[in-house]
Amino acid sequence: MKMKMFGAALLTLSLALTGASAAHAFQGPPPPNPYGPPPPLRPGWDNAPGSYRDDIQRRAYQEGIHGARKDRENGRRPNVNNRDEYMRKTAFPVPPNMINSYRRAFAAGYSHGVQIFYGPRRY
Repeated sequence: MKMKMFGAALLTLSLALTGASAAHAFQGPPPPNPYGPPPPLRPGWDNAPGSYRDDIQRRAYQEGIHGARKDRENGRRPNVNNRDEYMRKTAFPVPPNMINSYRRAFAAGYSHGVQIFYGPRRY
């Protein structure tokens, strides 16, 4: 009796999983990125300005640029406030006395990245 119930449960599970994968296959490919492919980049395009003298500011600037790139690649509208790194929810640890400096440098890098990856148009 237990073996029949186990077999029925296994059959039901396998049919459910087959149906789920078939439904996924009918969804088709993801929609195209509304911003198109990213532009070609030259070496050094993401270097931080010389005004950023400490490692935290330079890293924040780089993370800002790469955050803009991720938003572009994922078809999201540019908004620095939607980046977890900017809001300090993820990323490397920053001393409390450097958070404002980190955020300013991140925002500057993000803005530079938006100009590169999205172009000069308004959003």
